[in-house]
Amino acid sequence: MLNVFGNQKKSYLNGIEIEVISSKVINREVEVTSRRVEKGFVISDTARKQPYTIDLEIIDNSDSWEYNREEFRKLTDGITTTFIYSNGEIHENMIVESFQEQFKVEQSKRGATYQIRLKEVIKGVKAEKVFKIAPQAKVATGRQNQVATQETATKTQETQVKKSALMALIG
Repeated sequence: MLNVFGNQKKSYLNGIEIEVISSKVINREVEVTSRRVEKGFVISDTARKQPYTIDLEIIDNSDSWEYNREEFRKLTDGITTTFIYSNGEIHENMIVESFQEQFKVEQSKRGATYQIRLKEVIKGVKAEKVFKIAPQAKVATGRQNQVATQETATKTQETQVKKSALMALIG
């Protein structure tokens, strides 16, 4: 049962307390490729996760609504932020994709309503390729291949291994 007089969990956007969230919609999409094959059948061979978005409608009638409005506006500069929803959901690495203010007649002097769209920022991870050739591998001339192990593989060693293997095949 919700305690009306205290211990309520609150929602926060970049540390700004949100008084009322009247709606929250999370949109998760996956991009799936479709190709026709010989007999006209459609196949899908690739699926790519898209960044998810969260659409919020925030009603702010707090005493600090003007300060909150300025802080929300600052978030539209592309600053990554964290959104914590009252049920314990934590959404990190989000940016404010759009911010709209609505001034309603009943709120004209004591608050505002905001439409905020948050979008997930997907951080890229540098992939490292490691080449390893078995030390027992023989090439056409009978010489043994050079070995690039996981610990020592660099771009120059990778190139050397490819060149020496190619040269050995050419003869």
